[in-house]
Amino acid sequence: MADSILPVGEAAAVQQIEVVNRRGLGLVAQFAWVDDRFRHTIGMFAPGTPQNAAPQVLLASDSADGDAGGGDSEAWPADPPLQQLSVEPIGADASDAVLAVGQAGCGHWSSSVEAILRDEQPTLKFDIACRFSKPADYLGSQYRLADPRLSLQPQGENLLLALADHRLQLAAVAPATAAVEATALAWQLDAEGQRLRLSVPDTGGSTPRTVRWQFTITLS
Repeated sequence: MADSILPVGEAAAVQQIEVVNRRGLGLVAQFAWVDDRFRHTIGMFAPGTPQNAAPQVLLASDSADGDAGGGDSEAWPADPPLQQLSVEPIGADASDAVLAVGQAGCGHWSSSVEAILRDEQPTLKFDIACRFSKPADYLGSQYRLADPRLSLQPQGENLLLALADHRLQLAAVAPATAAVEATALAWQLDAEGQRLRLSVPDTGGSTPRTVRWQFTITLS
């Protein structure tokens, strides 16, 4: 659905973007208002999934302590605090993308999410930036494993999650700027094996400044 804007506090509305290949294998990102911000889940459609069936949820965006909430006093949350969201057509094919912004403490976050096919592999591409007025204690993204059957298969700096016959690959990068080249970022699994965390380094400099990171989630 294009050009649909969700105001702060719209609890009932859920927005999503999805991509499905010719075999019926697909990824979906669903966004819903929970407490004080938009949370999202990453789900999959397996080949043969009935039409209008709910996706199988694999990952869920997560706050610093895993609880819903945190509020405006949470200066450096583990996942971007997004409070305004729209779904809009972008690109030559006018496919839908999620655009969102939010604020907490000294930071202002922006995020875009695109659903694309890469060699028939459904992919969600995230592009996130945070602009802040004082040095950041933490920047990054975090997910909770929503399906206990997911098994971890490290793959260098990337992360591979296996579920039956399917694989979910997460790859991240700090994009190039005028001063530095693009740098691969590594996903980490916490000690309890329940959360994936992507910590993004702040290279320093004068403030205010902006730090940006990108990651893809690819299903095969």
